[in-house]
Amino acid sequence: MLLVDDSVVARAVIARTIDASDRFSVVGAVGSAAAALEFLGRTTVEFILLDIEMPGIDGLTALPALVAAGKGPRF
Repeated sequence: MLLVDDSVVARAVIARTIDASDRFSVVGAVGSAAAALEFLGRTTVEFILLDIEMPGIDGLTALPALVAAGKGPRF
């Protein structure tokens, strides 16, 4: 799973919660849509947890590009 959220605290709390489960693991956590696109250029993920309101490109605007770059992850 890739976490995309501009809040460092939110990323840390969500990552800890997800990693504590037996079902999912966080393979990346980034603070912007641009960083997510860069990450997806190097790594394949099954799920993306995306913040809607972020500075720069918001989550909804970035969504089509993230889907294309991720080659079909679930959101």
